[in-house]
Amino acid sequence: MMEGYKESVVGIIPFEWMVSSLEDVCIPKQGMRRGPFGGAIKKEFFVADGFQVYEQRNAIYDNFNTCRYFINKSKYEELKAFHVKANDFIVSCSGTIGRIAKVPFDFKKGVINQALLRIRLNNLIINDDFFLQLFRFEPFQNKIIDGTQGGAMKNLVGMSVFRKTHVMLPPLPEQQKIAEILSTVDNKIELIDQQIKQTQELKKGLMQQLLTKGIGHTEFKDSPLGEIPLEWEVVKLGDLGEFSKGKGLAKKDLSVSGIPCVRYGELYTVHHNIIKEFKSYINSSKRGEGVRLVKGDILFAGSGETIEDIGKSAAFVSDIEAYVGGDVIIYKTKEFDSYFLGFVLNQEIINKQRRKFGQGNAVVHIYSKHLALLTLSKPSLQEQQQIAKILSTVDEKLDIQQSKKAEYTELKKGLMQQLLTGNIRVKI
Repeated sequence: MMEGYKESVVGIIPFEWMVSSLEDVCIPKQGMRRGPFGGAIKKEFFVADGFQVYEQRNAIYDNFNTCRYFINKSKYEELKAFHVKANDFIVSCSGTIGRIAKVPFDFKKGVINQALLRIRLNNLIINDDFFLQLFRFEPFQNKIIDGTQGGAMKNLVGMSVFRKTHVMLPPLPEQQKIAEILSTVDNKIELIDQQIKQTQELKKGLMQQLLTKGIGHTEFKDSPLGEIPLEWEVVKLGDLGEFSKGKGLAKKDLSVSGIPCVRYGELYTVHHNIIKEFKSYINSSKRGEGVRLVKGDILFAGSGETIEDIGKSAAFVSDIEAYVGGDVIIYKTKEFDSYFLGFVLNQEIINKQRRKFGQGNAVVHIYSKHLALLTLSKPSLQEQQQIAKILSTVDEKLDIQQSKKAEYTELKKGLMQQLLTGNIRVKI
């Protein structure tokens, strides 16, 4: 054992640290309170305005400004045991469980509902910000989430177990310093999130402008798609290219590595409507047996669980050898820039058209004959390329920002592992 460390019920920790239970770091009696039974807050008690009823969405999204339900003063007084105060913590106990948020100073008076747990700390023992970081720490989350039932739906551990959950307690000054370091990274991630949101809004505005008004046009005309530049055409996809089908892939044909292939389900969430990364591969022995993709091909999902899935499309813009699975429809054209078409075909105005063609119930299908009827506006090839370049540049900026966020997220994860376990000590 390293000098300055000791054995504890949670493992080896710094000598100055203590281990307590969750209930012992709370204010006695009122420090931990589960929301009232459902019958205490029924819909017939709700009023148009008054005292807020806090829900798990407030904890999940760390947002205290949105509210759907209110109660009057008499009901609020009746439920005084469930009031929230500034600096209280609320924890989601059903659905998305274990999410925590701190009640701000400018909160609206109210009570928690049955899906929340309120925690009120003893600040002579534990720092609020340190507790928030510790509660969100993955090993701590694993202690309070009951995974014994299996399946996707998890539950909060029983209150008797929850109250006794171990909490590591550095001296208060060290708690504060740890919280400051981790909060600095949180602030950086939040700043990047704001930048991502701004870039997404920029892209949304540019798409609306460029895909309907083009670049530098001064004269416009009415069309079935709305007002478009005078020089643009309105065309049907089938008139300017050809459709074909992919070939079904058996599970035995797939492998963890080998030759890349694209399956229809992978088109539902393709990044930026461009296929650059692959999730599936086929054995090298199957080379030449399937339908090989060519740079510039546009791929459509021919099947889906919902009408939103069918017809989702993406452009294949790589020179590498790759194949396509069954229920993927391939479109080839020389009249459109593939990058441009990738943006256009996922516009809402096109989505509305393809939704009309969905057929089936348990599985929804769309066919080439339907995709051929999709109507879109067509700028010159040169303008298509200019528009695609502008939008692709914004996508590249988004990728850089997302990558930066991922780096800071990993940094935060590593710092939590080191600082919240005492592996690395901070100077006070």
